[in-house]
Amino acid sequence: MKPPISEERVPLPIIEQHIQQGRENLARFRRSPFHDQLRDANRDSYTKLFEEYPEEALAECEHYFKKAKKPPAKPNTLSNSQSYEGCWELGTQANPQRVDCFGVEDYLYRFVALVLSATLPYDGEVVRHRCHNRKCIRPDHLQLGSQQQNKADDNERRYVGRVSLTGRAKRGN
Repeated sequence: MKPPISEERVPLPIIEQHIQQGRENLARFRRSPFHDQLRDANRDSYTKLFEEYPEEALAECEHYFKKAKKPPAKPNTLSNSQSYEGCWELGTQANPQRVDCFGVEDYLYRFVALVLSATLPYDGEVVRHRCHNRKCIRPDHLQLGSQQQNKADDNERRYVGRVSLTGRAKRGN
């Protein structure tokens, strides 16, 4: 029987750097002149979180960062050549971790990206995983973008031979 693979935790100084950057971004948060025209329930809940509970939102991010696991490095193959190393993982590919924090209910990766950047999502805007790993919550692996950009990311992942969420290689488009 093989010994279990030990999974590392995220180093505290790295967590603290991301939390501090988030604190600075949240301190600069201001509603845009178009805020009222762009309102929806999701933007309203994030606005309230940013304005009334910024430290609590950061504490929630920090809590989950400390729980996240760093999987072992992937083998050096062509399909992994464009992937990011050092994902921070929680949940599964098919069911990423969710969060409920002061009225914001969302996927944790989306919560992390929006809170630490102090950015309100626009209608149709998604959080893209630059690492192609839906269970990753590492802030520098997450990027806001359009659904079209996200689909292009999926096509790129398939082109280089990365597998789908179910673990099977997909054929064609």
